[in-house]
Amino acid sequence: MRIEIDAVTNGSNWSTSGFAQGGLVSSGLESEAAPATFGDGDYKWRARAVDFLELMSGWIEFNPANSNPDFGVEASAMSPEVPSAPVQREAPTGSARSIGFADPDGFLILESTVSDKDRFD
Repeated sequence: MRIEIDAVTNGSNWSTSGFAQGGLVSSGLESEAAPATFGDGDYKWRARAVDFLELMSGWIEFNPANSNPDFGVEASAMSPEVPSAPVQREAPTGSARSIGFADPDGFLILESTVSDKDRFD
């Protein structure tokens, strides 16, 4: 037996071709399939079993009760945003120091807020 996988972009109709097929296994064991590389986007997927005679079961969706995507791909990740709110401090808990501040001991804390809009970082 083997598994067949159908994966489409979320909101699309299920395909009728292009299934990924898993390797052959004995009944009751897990079979896995790796569809072709996915492009950026949100996807849903389903699976069915195929036996040695090529008889096929019905499909089971990963998450049939929800219209949200089953998984997302961000293969072309976005660069992080430019840091914001830079601050210079004399000590970790000290107050912010203005431009041109002369530190007496050479120990300064330089900080800034960083963020990234990629969902999976």
